[in-house]
Amino acid sequence: MVWIALVSVLAGFLLIGGILVVAFLPRREAGLGVRSAPGPEGTWNASVHTGMFGDTTGRQGLFDVTAGWLSFTPTGAQAPVWRYPCPSVGVRAGSGFRVHPVTLQTPDGLVEATVSQERINRFSGNTMKTARESGYADEFARVLIAAGARPL
Repeated sequence: MVWIALVSVLAGFLLIGGILVVAFLPRREAGLGVRSAPGPEGTWNASVHTGMFGDTTGRQGLFDVTAGWLSFTPTGAQAPVWRYPCPSVGVRAGSGFRVHPVTLQTPDGLVEATVSQERINRFSGNTMKTARESGYADEFARVLIAAGARPL
């Protein structure tokens, strides 16, 4: 009888441990992050939270840094809704658990965003993923600055 109880408790711990491992492991999406190219380039999932861009506010999509240009393409769109030369953009990556870890100063105004190499959660939080997104924000800012953006 004692063995059955011990096995049941052990099975419960293994189940909970497995769920925690699955929940906290990073799942990077293919094709995102820094690219090995002649210059500083990369692509990140993005969630744009504020700004002067009207229809991009609160939208999910991709930030792309290519050949000295930063663009934002909303999910499902065929082309970017905006594109700026990197030297015309200022960037700041926040630290810790800021809600929006990236701030961009563009010619059209201020944008706050979350960037990630993983899918960005829309309806639920994940503390471990939020911590990783701070690292992705630093990576994004380094690439933008290397491409000519100014630090804020």
